[in-house]
Amino acid sequence: MSNQWVHSFQADNGLEVRVRQLCPDDVPCLLQIFEKMSPQSRYMRFNEPLTNPDPEWLLEQAYRLSDIPPDRGCGWLAFADLPGEENACVGGIRCLRVSDELAEISLVVWDDLQGIGIGSNLLDYACRKAYTRGFKRVIGIVQSYNVQLWHSLKRLGIPTTRQREGTMVLIEADLTGLGLDDAVEESENGPLP
Repeated sequence: MSNQWVHSFQADNGLEVRVRQLCPDDVPCLLQIFEKMSPQSRYMRFNEPLTNPDPEWLLEQAYRLSDIPPDRGCGWLAFADLPGEENACVGGIRCLRVSDELAEISLVVWDDLQGIGIGSNLLDYACRKAYTRGFKRVIGIVQSYNVQLWHSLKRLGIPTTRQREGTMVLIEADLTGLGLDDAVEESENGPLP
């Protein structure tokens, strides 16, 4: 597991959060995040509550999520020192190529740590990295009642369009108007092809 921190920030409650690139050895981290998610959070992230998932299926999903080919995308994990739990993996964000100018972003943060800016900071970082890698737009598919995400988008001032279909909303964010041209230095593996 790499300990090369590529970003850090302070959450609204003062918690120091360190971010590093996701790697194939991160299966235990992804399982830890999953265990800290309530059925409601699991539903908002995976579109099903997954209250009692098959352990083999869960492990297979963690392996799949941790091993993103460089030409397909990238991801980052967030770590913090919590009482009784040093260097806990508290969240993650993934950015997958859809087309040359479009990437899909997915985000998850421990339930106990939602609402203190971790998701907003990860979203901001991933959008900046996506832009430096040539993506002009990012999309996400979310539950319409995902209040935390709506708060993060408003907090960051990211211009979005939304298409609702039932309880799901397709969000598309335009990164070109955010003044990100020199926002993030390339520090990881160079640009995506």
